[in-house]
Amino acid sequence: MRWTRTLPRHTALLGALLALLAACKKDGGAAVPYYGCGKVSGFHRTDLNGAHFGDSDTTDWTWRDQWCAKVDALFPWRSVQYTEAAPDSLVIACYPNPARLGHAFVIGFYHGGVTYADFRFVDAGFNLLAARDSVPGHAVYFDVNGLGISQPQLVRAYYRAFRADGTAFRGHGDVRIMP
Repeated sequence: MRWTRTLPRHTALLGALLALLAACKKDGGAAVPYYGCGKVSGFHRTDLNGAHFGDSDTTDWTWRDQWCAKVDALFPWRSVQYTEAAPDSLVIACYPNPARLGHAFVIGFYHGGVTYADFRFVDAGFNLLAARDSVPGHAVYFDVNGLGISQPQLVRAYYRAFRADGTAFRGHGDVRIMP
């Protein structure tokens, strides 16, 4: 008799627990956070040479993002006309990913006509960790410690690359920081 009286209460608790678990996608055993206007569904694993291995997130490290106003606000200066027609010659990669505390990782952008790029790094709470603007060339080294990261976590990079005619491409990628 006692069991049947507590069953509805346990059922409600179990239902709430299952709903919470269903809302949290797993990546390496940790709940996956939200970043402003996007959900993390994994990260694109690469070795020291940029070669992909293991699982990946097909939305990471592309040039065809649609950003929400919260992400646009990370780049308050320079009026931009974004285009969705990124040429096949425009490639971006982050390596190694995962990166290690105390080390650096590279974001390489290989282009046809891109003159510079801007980067923003945010944590899971959408707090700005670092910003780099007007980065020329093909590869940028980011020191994990220089980003103010001292603990393992997943950070998101938002980036945009500009051509000489003023048009730009935009995207995002997730970087796993490991011990």
